[in-house]
Amino acid sequence: MPHVSNTSISIVKACDLHLGICAAIYKISEAEFSGYIDALVHSQMIDSYQDDGITYYHVTDNGVDWLKNQSRKKDWLSLIGTGASC
Repeated sequence: MPHVSNTSISIVKACDLHLGICAAIYKISEAEFSGYIDALVHSQMIDSYQDDGITYYHVTDNGVDWLKNQSRKKDWLSLIGTGASC
């Protein structure tokens, strides 16, 4: 699993929505962006392909599952934070 950060979650979500992504969108350096991409590809959350010299990123099934788990964690954390009980 990649390091869970808002940026890594956002990148996987953007790939799931078929949005274009680049370092400038996240206001980070190309090197830092490449680090996120490499970690997400290595963890099989996203994959990449080239078409006409442009690199595109696509969410994998693992990435979709990971996003669902991130969403569930946030739901649980919000319940814990509000002191909800069963």
